[in-house]
Amino acid sequence: ALHYIAIGLDSLGEVGSQALRVGFLLLAGHCHSRMMQDAAAAASFQELLDRYAEKNLSAFTAEAHAGLANLAARQCDSATALWHVEKILAILPQNPNVGYDEPFFVYLTAYRILHAHNDPRADAILQQGYDLLEHYAAHIHDDSLRASFYNNVVVHRELQSAYCASHTPLPVSVLYAH
Repeated sequence: ALHYIAIGLDSLGEVGSQALRVGFLLLAGHCHSRMMQDAAAAASFQELLDRYAEKNLSAFTAEAHAGLANLAARQCDSATALWHVEKILAILPQNPNVGYDEPFFVYLTAYRILHAHNDPRADAILQQGYDLLEHYAAHIHDDSLRASFYNNVVVHRELQSAYCASHTPLPVSVLYAH
């Protein structure tokens, strides 16, 4: 995949489509991140921020901030991870449908970082992400396609799992412990 992403970026030159460049940079960042190539992932996400942060493309830069927050968290740099999440939180009120293709990676990342910091905003971000997931799914009328949407996309499953875990009632033995 990285080979074809590089070809795509090269073919754009310096004057190619901004939207395509954003997509290629995000794909490169995500691919490198999945392969644990943190420096290359960070370079892709940072290039996106450097090129587009000032060009009113906050919907796309939010995903780059989420990628960098994930990398920082993986490197145990909680201050940097939280800094990137704060950037995301500043974008969400004006543009809740952030991300290149869909917003769920951004919401899940923001939730995880906030939750790790015991930040009271974590539950609200998780709720917003889950509500968007449900909204997207409601527009899929075929039951098997909707099941595929929920179960075959990793970030969708992880968002659902986080939501269910945060909304699981305590066992009776815990509620009535002496």
